[in-house]
Amino acid sequence: DAKAWSLEQYGFVPNGVPETKRFLLYKFDTEKSAPETPLPPQLNAGDKTVTGDSGGKALPPNGENITASKPSTIPFTEFTNGSFESWTTLPGGLLLPERWVYHQDGSGGSLGKYTLPDGIKDGSASALVRPSSAGNSFIRYEIPLGARFRGGYVQFSVWVKSTNTAPEAIQVDIQDIVGPIVVRSYDNTDDWQQIVVGRQIDASAEQVIITLNVKAAATDGAFFDNAVIATTPPSPVPTPKPAQQDEPEFVSYLTPLAEFTNGSFESWSWTDLPRGGVYVPDQWINNRGGRPEPVEKYTQLDDIKEGSASALLRSSSIGNSFIRYEIPRGTRFRGCYVQFSVWVKSQNTTPDAIQVDIQDISGPMAISSYANSGDWEQIVVRNYIDSAASQVLITLNVNSSATGVAFFDGATLMTTPSSKWR
Repeated sequence: DAKAWSLEQYGFVPNGVPETKRFLLYKFDTEKSAPETPLPPQLNAGDKTVTGDSGGKALPPNGENITASKPSTIPFTEFTNGSFESWTTLPGGLLLPERWVYHQDGSGGSLGKYTLPDGIKDGSASALVRPSSAGNSFIRYEIPLGARFRGGYVQFSVWVKSTNTAPEAIQVDIQDIVGPIVVRSYDNTDDWQQIVVGRQIDASAEQVIITLNVKAAATDGAFFDNAVIATTPPSPVPTPKPAQQDEPEFVSYLTPLAEFTNGSFESWSWTDLPRGGVYVPDQWINNRGGRPEPVEKYTQLDDIKEGSASALLRSSSIGNSFIRYEIPRGTRFRGCYVQFSVWVKSQNTTPDAIQVDIQDISGPMAISSYANSGDWEQIVVRNYIDSAASQVLITLNVNSSATGVAFFDGATLMTTPSSKWR
């Protein structure tokens, strides 16, 4: 899928330059990897900002004010390799900057690691992107789902240099899929220029995508270096307390059930299924709309209640998407009260779309819903377990009407002594 060409073939490296100072130019066959998200529409000369549905028409002339009026920001530490120092060789010999992806719409475009001083802003390397025969040739960085940006302001900056002369042919954009795309263009200064784009991120956004693009109209490629992301600091939110309620007598007798493990979702394993392996939290099973799917292990601190991981569950197109814990047959629960609690967080707005329940098959189900606070809530469900019950099922469910994903963490299970209640 790629061919490596030495720069001597194109006249970029003079004879006598040491081999260690040269880099390879990779030509990619990208027909197999079409972009998952749309690029901004073509810009008219002078446009600074467009929305995804503006058809290329300019918005009011506020492109410069987007960054001038931005709120205070702090560095986004999760962003790595903005200086393009670290590169990795993929199967087949493709060389890519770590954490970035490359795509071109036509042919003849390329991405290369550049190590000569004339095309480096700082450090020891930059990324050189050359135009494709059609459409766009770009590298892209995707900030992971759930990173601390929802509802906040994100600013991206990168240094760009090119000898291109075509207007609006080298661009930088930021988008969150939900709201408008913000785009800025290189001014064809033939020197290093810092391009800055920023936008408010929708509270329901699942990712932020940053694209460094060279259009087919460009008369030369572009060097990119020293990229930085900054965000508004997350607002400190006090830990909510569980709702007060009149507690029955048996609550004072509750003790932890030692057989319940991995309520903090720290331990995960691959499970073999007829249709392929899935990565699931140990002791839990996963189901989405009647067919097994992997629940996601989430490790970003903004959506972890305790420990180093939480369980992220998405809604299915139909029915329910859930993870379930089955207390084994014979465990000490028959004729007892059982209480299960778990912390839940989501941006969902649909009533009763995220629920926790406990049942023993024999008797009624106890169920409680997330109150859609947008923050961590501790959901507690209690049930009396029939003396003839063979198992207890605990289910964390997101139904298809949910408007956001749900994070689950810090689950506990307690029972009363059986002798007290028989």
